[in-house]
This record gives sequence, C-alpha cells and structure tokens, in this order.
Amino acid sequence: MKDDWILLGTMAGFIGTLGDEVVHWTAVGSGLVQSTTGHYISQLIFPYQPVTLPLLLMGEFTHLLAGAVLGMAVVLIFMVSGFDYAIIKGAGFGAAMWIVHVVIIPNLVAPRPYVYRTFTEAVVDMFSHLVWGAVTALVITHYSMKKTDKEEQNISRHHSNRTYNRAKIIVFSHLAWGTITAILLKNYLKIRKSGKGDK
Repeated sequence: MKDDWILLGTMAGFIGTLGDEVVHWTAVGSGLVQSTTGHYISQLIFPYQPVTLPLLLMGEFTHLLAGAVLGMAVVLIFMVSGFDYAIIKGAGFGAAMWIVHVVIIPNLVAPRPYVYRTFTEAVVDMFSHLVWGAVTALVITHYSMKKTDKEEQNISRHHSNRTYNRAKIIVFSHLAWGTITAILLKNYLKIRKSGKGDK
C-alpha cells in the first residue's frame, strides 16, 4: 500500500464521494431536501449568483475532486493506526469532515453561504459524509487486503520453490555420492581380485 497510496486514496475517495452523491440525490429525488453539496460548493465558487446547471455541475465536479483528495488522508490514517475497525475510522473521519463543512468553512469565507435550509437537509448531509467515510474505508481495505494476499501467495510460492530446489540438490548429491562410491568400490574389488590372481 505504501508504494501506491496516493492512487489508492484518490480512487477510494472518488468512489466514496459517488456514494455521498447517491445519498444526496436520492433525498432530492424523494423530495426530502432541495439542495446537495454541489449547490453549497457552487455558492462558495460563485457567490451571489443563482445556482444554474453549469454552476451546479462545477460544484459537483469540485465535490468529487475534494472527496478524492481527502481519500488520501484516510489511507494515511490506516497506515498509522492499522486496518482494525476500518469502517468506524472512515465514518469517524467523514463526521469530522462534516463538522469542517458546517462550522469552519462557512465562517472563513465571505459572503457566508447558506449551509442548510431545513433540519432534514442537515441530517441528510451528515449521513452522506458518514457514507463517504465508510465507503472510502471499505475500498481501501478491500484493495489493500487483496494486495497483501497476493504478496503472501508470492512469498509462499517463493518458499516452495526454494524447498523444491533444495530437495533436488539433496537428491542429486546423494545420487552422485552413491554413483561415485559404487565406481570406487567396483574398482577396488577389481584391483583386489587381480592382485589375488597374480599371487
């Protein structure tokens, strides 16, 4: 994982953000909420402007990009703390990002964007961040464990080959020893026999 953690993190974060988008747009489609993270980011990029389709698409693209970049942070967390309780760690990091999204960012920019219109939108957004963290963690864990299993198989295969080669060496050395011993013994008996004949 250390060799390609940037690629793994961005890929996992991107997939996790797709999960976030599914939650948001499902809620929009069902009428529970009226806005998504794309709307929110669009207001950050284009303040005082109505969220038209092009601006919304820019907001959604930026959302996917940010989620992919933050996926690298989840990889670093696993590299430091290990893969135990991976989903909980991922969801916990997603919750932390939700706090940043709600409390810190709006107070750092001017004009201050609206964050939510309703309590339901706040709940949906919090849940979508938990989904992002959990899905990102699952993807990272899946590919990391898959690579680990492959490395273990290669190590096992390497040890098997070494054992096989050692066995061949032992067999051939015994055959060589037996052949040389037989030749020497045969010559010794022949010389001894001929010596008796001379007497």
